[in-house]
Amino acid sequence: MSEFWSPGSSIAVSDSLMPAMEDCGALPDKIYCEILNLKEVSAAGFCGGRRRTEPFPVVQLKLTLETFDADFFQWCSCNFVSERLRDAMALDSSTARFFEVDASSSEPLPRSKNYQVMEVAAVEDVLDPDKSDYEMRRLMPDMPLSPGFVRHHAVLPGAAPEHGLFYDRFFKTLLCTDAFAVRVLKSGCIGMRFGDPDNPRWGHPLYRTLRGIEEYIDWDPINRVEIMEIVQPIN
Repeated sequence: MSEFWSPGSSIAVSDSLMPAMEDCGALPDKIYCEILNLKEVSAAGFCGGRRRTEPFPVVQLKLTLETFDADFFQWCSCNFVSERLRDAMALDSSTARFFEVDASSSEPLPRSKNYQVMEVAAVEDVLDPDKSDYEMRRLMPDMPLSPGFVRHHAVLPGAAPEHGLFYDRFFKTLLCTDAFAVRVLKSGCIGMRFGDPDNPRWGHPLYRTLRGIEEYIDWDPINRVEIMEIVQPIN
């Protein structure tokens, strides 16, 4: 079993906000989520794993799906976290920063979630660059080399991070401990899933669930649920 997991948003949550079209490349008929001051939010930049020097604006969220009740979702590079999930994660200020959201333009149910935007600040030395399999690439011509095309993450012997949720210092990968993943899963919060960082985004990735390690098999577009299969049960 993996010692660490990569947190992210579930397919079901993303699909509910922007349903996929059958025609490749076609835009959905309706998108239910919008950041009204996106230009201002984008200008503030993303400072995950770094000290923030620029103030972050109040995010003006317009979420018009009446039935939307996810505790976690990702939109325009922002991690939206409900009050319920914030209580379940119980993160201190050294682990994450939270920024205010104005959801007054949203429907009553999503507005009741009291979302805030989360920016993870903690950094840990957990992954071993010498034993991992990756390539150094430039994201842009004028940017320095950085690790990319990671085929395998090796964990440093004896790695014991002080934080439950953090970025790896070298790979800049967002990770969490197994204990953190289980705490969130047991809370019953909806929307956050925990993938194996060694599994590809395509194919059949593995996820930590309360039942154990499950393999993603397929997406059911009719019922809008992920079809999963247990590959390693955990009591």
